[in-house]
Amino acid sequence: MSALNLSFADGVSVETRYQSAKCFTDGIGPFPEAVRLPAHEARAYVREQSEGKKLIAFNDHGQLWPLHTGSLFYYWLYG
Repeated sequence: MSALNLSFADGVSVETRYQSAKCFTDGIGPFPEAVRLPAHEARAYVREQSEGKKLIAFNDHGQLWPLHTGSLFYYWLYG
């Protein structure tokens, strides 16, 4: 099943939560305001806000997931 079609109990899709948790260089992110958007809009919003910046981590409700953990954050969300 696609992350676009899976949702948490609060109705937020896995993909939207993944996008909104992204953190980039120069202190850009996470993007809690993106949680209100459909997945494709959240993805575009985060891409626009972070243009030219490097992804360095995920921050989901205060829990930091550094990139060196690989896909662990995504698997945690998806599982």
